[in-house]
Amino acid sequence: MQRAIQILKRHRDVRFINHEFPWPISMIITTLAAQFYNGDGDVYAALSNIVDQLDTLGGLLQPGYKQNATLLQQDLIRRNDDGSWSILNLVSPEENFAD
Repeated sequence: MQRAIQILKRHRDVRFINHEFPWPISMIITTLAAQFYNGDGDVYAALSNIVDQLDTLGGLLQPGYKQNATLLQQDLIRRNDDGSWSILNLVSPEENFAD
């Protein structure tokens, strides 16, 4: 899992090299990747699974999109009624990483 997270962070660094903030902070990448990790036996399988789950979350950007039941139960990320986002710290739920 650690290597998969490192690869995701490196991808973020390259993808946003010429962009101004905001870009995904390390804590969001780490939190979501850890939640999606299935104990996969190798880095490729872990990364593939995590990216597939993140791709599903990408649907939240589409107007009228409804999360599938599994992701809804995990309550990892949600779009609030006011259009803002919530990605709560699992240890300290009052902390919103998306702020």
